Amino acid sequence: SKCVAGMHTLAANVSCCGGCGGNCSPSPVFAGTFSDGSGNYRNNEHCWWFIEAPGAEVRVSFSSFNTEEDADYVSIYQCQNATCESRDRIMRHSGSYLSSSKVYTSSTGFVNVTFTSDDGTSRSGFTGRWSLTARCTGTVCSAGKFGPAGSTSAATATCTECPSGKYTAGDGETDCTACE
Repeated sequence: SKCVAGMHTLAANVSCCGGCGGNCSPSPVFAGTFSDGSGNYRNNEHCWWFIEAPGAEVRVSFSSFNTEEDADYVSIYQCQNATCESRDRIMRHSGSYLSSSKVYTSSTGFVNVTFTSDDGTSRSGFTGRWSLTARCTGTVCSAGKFGPAGSTSAATATCTECPSGKYTAGDGETDCTACE
């Protein structure tokens, strides 16, 4: 979605780790994919992907899913902040079916996806997709007014009048231009 004048978009920083963690989108981006890699995943995998987009809602879904049932699990956690020390599990799944229309949502802007496999059967694995919603943030001031630089909350920012004889286009700039 396009932001209105005076607002800006948020990007996500994606971090990857583990034997299959190199298979994720570059950052900063607004949507991407992650997977366990091509072919069957390896036994004893311990992988994670961390999606960080403060102020945004992060949505995760799976276009394919096939892991050893009751043994090899993908979990999704909603983290309270970038350290992910405090987190709530919003999904844990194994097996050969997961609807591609099922979407898991984190409202905090911080998501940790993990994959663990045991030393038994390996399968084709999974491909996940993540995206951001509510990406626009900032204070929109009308023409002739401006908001404080770096303001990202309409609740805490105020729009200030330009001095007499000056104007601003209402595009988020804090500079008042002299009328000609």
